[in-house]
Amino acid sequence: MAAYCSWLVCNTKFILCLVIAIYCTSFVATQNVNFSYDRFENTDLILLDDAENILGYLVLNVENVSDAFGVGRILYPKKVQFQDVKSKTFASFSTFFTFSVNTSGSNDGDGLAFIIVANNTTPPGNFSGGQLGILSEVTNGNASNHVFAVEIDTFQNLIYNDPSSSHVGVDINSLNSTATYDFCSSCWPSYFVNGGIFGVWIDYSATNETLYVVVQPYNGTASTPSPSQIVVPNFTLSKVLEDDGQMYVGFSGATGASFEHHYIYSWRFSTSGLPNQTSPSVSPNQTSPSVSPSGLPNQTSPSVSPSGLPNPKKKSPLIAIVLPCGIIFMGGAILGAFFFFKRKSRIGLHALELGSLGNQDNFHLHLEEFVGGPRRFSYKELSTATKSFSPKEMLGRGGFGCVYKGVLRDTGALVAVKKIAEDSQQGGREFFAEVSIISRVRHRNLVQLQGWCCERSHLMLVYDYMPNKSLDKMLYHVPETSNTIELTWDLRYNILMGVSSALTYLHEEWEQCVVHRDVKPSNVMLDEELNPRLGDFGLARLIARTKNAQTTIVAGTLGYMAPELSTTGKATTKTDVFSYGALALEVACGRRPVDLSVLDAEPILLDWVWMCYENGELFKVVDATLGTKFNEEQMSTVLLLGLLCSHPDPNARPTMGYVRQVLTGNINLPPIPFHKPIASYSTQNGIEFMDMITSSKSNDGESSIESSSSIHSKLDRSL
Repeated sequence: MAAYCSWLVCNTKFILCLVIAIYCTSFVATQNVNFSYDRFENTDLILLDDAENILGYLVLNVENVSDAFGVGRILYPKKVQFQDVKSKTFASFSTFFTFSVNTSGSNDGDGLAFIIVANNTTPPGNFSGGQLGILSEVTNGNASNHVFAVEIDTFQNLIYNDPSSSHVGVDINSLNSTATYDFCSSCWPSYFVNGGIFGVWIDYSATNETLYVVVQPYNGTASTPSPSQIVVPNFTLSKVLEDDGQMYVGFSGATGASFEHHYIYSWRFSTSGLPNQTSPSVSPNQTSPSVSPSGLPNQTSPSVSPSGLPNPKKKSPLIAIVLPCGIIFMGGAILGAFFFFKRKSRIGLHALELGSLGNQDNFHLHLEEFVGGPRRFSYKELSTATKSFSPKEMLGRGGFGCVYKGVLRDTGALVAVKKIAEDSQQGGREFFAEVSIISRVRHRNLVQLQGWCCERSHLMLVYDYMPNKSLDKMLYHVPETSNTIELTWDLRYNILMGVSSALTYLHEEWEQCVVHRDVKPSNVMLDEELNPRLGDFGLARLIARTKNAQTTIVAGTLGYMAPELSTTGKATTKTDVFSYGALALEVACGRRPVDLSVLDAEPILLDWVWMCYENGELFKVVDATLGTKFNEEQMSTVLLLGLLCSHPDPNARPTMGYVRQVLTGNINLPPIPFHKPIASYSTQNGIEFMDMITSSKSNDGESSIESSSSIHSKLDRSL
């Protein structure tokens, strides 16, 4: 408290100046706006049609399997003033937002757009498909549309003269763009699809009558890059605005016969250049008219004293000045205290995230003692290695930051540098989790940590560079990796064996049990020889073997998370086994665990595999790109093992050590029931996996397996 009092005394002059400035400008209203959303929690944005707010992110097109042709609009709730009606002055505006376009199918379409529109409703007509939710095909080109848009188009519509399926365009009352920029004329799917998070900068200078547009992969900074990809000279909003100069701003998105998700992660918008509106001063003998609910001015009656005579309208000038100043001064003091203690608590939280180690020097000493191996890098070293964290060197973006390719100046070694975003709420915890775990484990199928950096607000991790990127990029044919390497069945099987070996080591063989909690293709890296390396330990947790192998913090990725997490909230080694089962099915089938865009199969991969297995058509689920070039016995083993690992009862799932032995051929896979089991999370009623098999050894050294009828009987009792 003494620190706050000292702060208050030292800043009294500043507060008094602030009070005077606020008082002097209290009758001045600005027409310019400025708002910013880092996340979209508890907002009053207008969500139209297919648009939804899901966990703080905006989704323009929430999938509807029965009707792929969808439209979504998201609008700021208040109209924005783009022109001062009296002076005819136009506003300059600037907006920045981050987005991604994701699809699990081989086709995609159609795109999204930043829009300035006249109405806060979706007009009648067909706005889906190539219309991008901007205009109806019937009204396209009409001057009365009052629409401006910057479109991110993922499907080429020749009717609108689209240059490709990977372009950005500026639209004025028409879907035939005034100006375009083509990112990739031959990419299929679109350059934007499954390409990570992109940033969009749109700036309009009313003074120069010029529009500037930049779209590029987002590297964590919101500052406008240069040069602009689209520059539109002699641009004016006069063709777009309505007479009152007010419009709605927001986003639109649409899908056609193929489906894709459009996510908006953050958004800021501002206008400038409009003159302030000054309220007329009120003399002591005048009263400002109040407004009735009807919108008409009320008649103001003189105030009446108890005696029935009008009260004299005398007001002390001293009170008129001192009272507002006092109120504002107290408000300033309260706000000062709020921000002072908020900053103090924030510093305490940051210290907690870094291990509650006090100052940074102590943290460095403790961390170097703790990890006992990886090198400590300076920020300058890593900035030089990554060419000042150039967007051209960015390999991808994860939940907590960006990963860059780098070359160490002293050794010439290639590395991958993970730069945790400074505004990440969990960045410190993830940094400490990765450094404390991955620096101590050693296995040929785990990504190796080369070093770390903790300098001021910069947190970075340095790994071995993986030239063949991640499994998901190869599995879903990202152009930069799929053109040179064929993902054969032998390669897929080797990857699954490697991941099972890594998880066995983490669960059963290292000194402590490690629950990874985020096993999925994007976290399986491929080295120069295409050997798998499991990485990203930001969600991992160390668990002593003397305690129950579980953690109570729910985390992971939808589709790979075990069903019991939603009820028990406890991550265990068996939840990792479930994730591995989802991974195995995905590698064999070439489909994501949840794919709502498919029209000829179940959207849930696990349900589809069960359905085909029950119908005796198990190989129907095999990735079509493999054709018949696969080992049928291995394929059957992987698919059935995937079903077994994905059992809804965690007790019925095998251990990762057992999975590894099945894949290496040391033991046989137990029979799988021909019907999908029902979830049962009770440890009392659920069947234990090891009850399904015997540990006795036959003469040839192989595990003997119980009879099929016995296994089925036990499984049936668990349902």
